[in-house]
Amino acid sequence: MSNDTREIVEELLRRLAEGDHDRTAELFAEPVDWLLSWPVEGHPAVPWIRSRSSRADVADHFRSLEAHHVPELNGTSVARILVDGPDAVVLGEIAQTVRDGGASYTSPFALHLTVEDGLVTRYHIYEDSLTVARALTPPDQRLFSAPYGPGW
Repeated sequence: MSNDTREIVEELLRRLAEGDHDRTAELFAEPVDWLLSWPVEGHPAVPWIRSRSSRADVADHFRSLEAHHVPELNGTSVARILVDGPDAVVLGEIAQTVRDGGASYTSPFALHLTVEDGLVTRYHIYEDSLTVARALTPPDQRLFSAPYGPGW
């Protein structure tokens, strides 16, 4: 099972890197257990933060991410993939540049995936949502002006 899990996770990461959102969505079960580490109401400056459950929703999520960022400047990297049976955790760093305004940001992330019968049944991602929201919020609308570093 662990080898199957690793193979599916590595294929998911390949498809994400290629930017083929429909092929990426094919790897997901319906419904998928989808969670992004944001408040339930999301954030008005970050339109892709919402509940997802279908393959069409998954493809829409990744299309929206691409629409709001400059794909050529994506420097997201994976540091480690840990696999235990059907579960995998992907650790890395998101590095993006916002299309409108050109703000760039980085955030560590942890992605918890579960693979069953060759499909991703769980997609839970944990990231620094404040950093992402600040990068997408126009400067004159930000609540906090100072960037926060480690330890905050």
